[in-house]
Amino acid sequence: MSSVMVLVGGDSGFISEAEGAARRLGIRDVRRTASVEEAKGLDLLASCLIALDAPSEGELRSAAEALDALSLPRWAVVARGPVPGAAQGELVAAPEWKDEPLARIFGLCLERHLLSRECAQFRGDLLSLGTRVAHDMRTPLGGIVVSCESVSEQVTGAGCDADALMRPILESEEDLLRIVKRMALFTGAFACRPSPEKIDASVPLSAALDRLGAQIARRKVKVVKADEWPEITADPRLLEIVWLVLIENAISHGGEGPRVEIGWRSDGQTIRFSVSDDGKGVPAGKLKLLFYPFHRLHEPSAARGLGLPIAERLVRLLGGSCGYQPAIPKGACFYFHLPMGGQPPA
Repeated sequence: MSSVMVLVGGDSGFISEAEGAARRLGIRDVRRTASVEEAKGLDLLASCLIALDAPSEGELRSAAEALDALSLPRWAVVARGPVPGAAQGELVAAPEWKDEPLARIFGLCLERHLLSRECAQFRGDLLSLGTRVAHDMRTPLGGIVVSCESVSEQVTGAGCDADALMRPILESEEDLLRIVKRMALFTGAFACRPSPEKIDASVPLSAALDRLGAQIARRKVKVVKADEWPEITADPRLLEIVWLVLIENAISHGGEGPRVEIGWRSDGQTIRFSVSDDGKGVPAGKLKLLFYPFHRLHEPSAARGLGLPIAERLVRLLGGSCGYQPAIPKGACFYFHLPMGGQPPA
């Protein structure tokens, strides 16, 4: 796609050097406007750069925050001269406003602009999958359940074993709904950057246990957890999802009437949270697939489960890491480390 450059204001030196840089980059479409507002009215391509001469902080902010018809970043922004208080756009000092270095700066800014647009679009796609699409998928699943219950009542009256007929359908519906929920949780969390806050670490854990209450009761799970929990800086939404995945994993692989232990310890730098079960543990041949990278799950040799890759990805968003070790005397122990004082997501 060919690029477009828009020059806002500026003297002859500003314009000639910018046009020279544009020629070096192969940009043939260079337009001039008197203001940012006038530039916003132009019909431009996605690969676009706007250059301003000594703009005010407000003008620079207006240019940097401009969106196109797709609600994506409108252009890469470069300005000549210092802009007091500015935190947006690429600023180039007047003595450095020469066509050769400008060509490199313009090229890098255009590349960053296209990546920014692509990232914004992917995040929006993920958020749509995690909200609208997931919501729309739940509706027909609910219809399946209602239809099964209705059929069950009718066949029971006819003397048939309704449970034998309907149970496989209902179990399949539960499995599908669980996949939809996990997709919604993951995509929503990744699309909306984590918002760390100081919390009692027991709060997201309690929320996860509440959501798993019916499953815990049905499987007769004995849950043992620490009485006291530390204060941490993290996003409680993401931690709740991580706990959900790890506890549900322990319940699924802990055998009949499993015992699940949940605890933590600190080494002064990080906090290690863990979930242990008393099942058979993880076979050596499957260890390398436990925390398979989520972005590679499309590969033929990838792990088949979604849970652990989702947990690992979310923990990395919180600046931490996941791991596994055999439990003593038997079973599996899955854990994750988080920094003591919180950390910007990776």
